[in-house]
Amino acid sequence: MTLFTAALLLGGALTTLPSLAAEVQVQVLQDKLNHPWSVAFLPDNQTLLITERSGQLRSWRPDSSLSQPIEGVPQAGVRRQAGLLDVVLAPDFAQSRRVWLSYTEENSSGQLGAVIGYG
Repeated sequence: MTLFTAALLLGGALTTLPSLAAEVQVQVLQDKLNHPWSVAFLPDNQTLLITERSGQLRSWRPDSSLSQPIEGVPQAGVRRQAGLLDVVLAPDFAQSRRVWLSYTEENSSGQLGAVIGYG
């Protein structure tokens, strides 16, 4: 595919965006989160795990309130865009109940580095 063809296809796709805007509805589901960063749906397709960059992992369901912070989450080094970031369910979550988290950790010199862990 040439650059011209790709640009032409992209241009055609963009012209349909205004018509889609009329179909999009925004609904606030939760407004008590501190810098929400990532979401993972649990297998029930109702419960969400939500990371807050500030270091908390919470769950939320439409028929109940936002949970208290879930215990056992590693302490994240929080600065600017560093903190508790992504949450992903393990492929065998139904059996293992493992959740993968990415976060930043601060060393003794105050430097931040990325970490991926599960629990």
